[in-house]
Amino acid sequence: MQDHIYRCSDGHLYTSTWLRDHCSPVHLGSGTHLHRCPIDHRWRITRRVDANQLSEEQLDDARQHRL
Repeated sequence: MQDHIYRCSDGHLYTSTWLRDHCSPVHLGSGTHLHRCPIDHRWRITRRVDANQLSEEQLDDARQHRL
């Protein structure tokens, strides 16, 4: 399964699998979900992020946090 990188509305980056994305409590359209952020554990609107637009540091940060 492919991992996707997400950014919550508070700016935190994390990864989630495709399957987990579509089993989220609220799927709000293409790449947008309501997830519980794995960093601060609060419900946030999240959006998929293009990994090509992130720095290596941001990618490493996202990979350290998994939903």
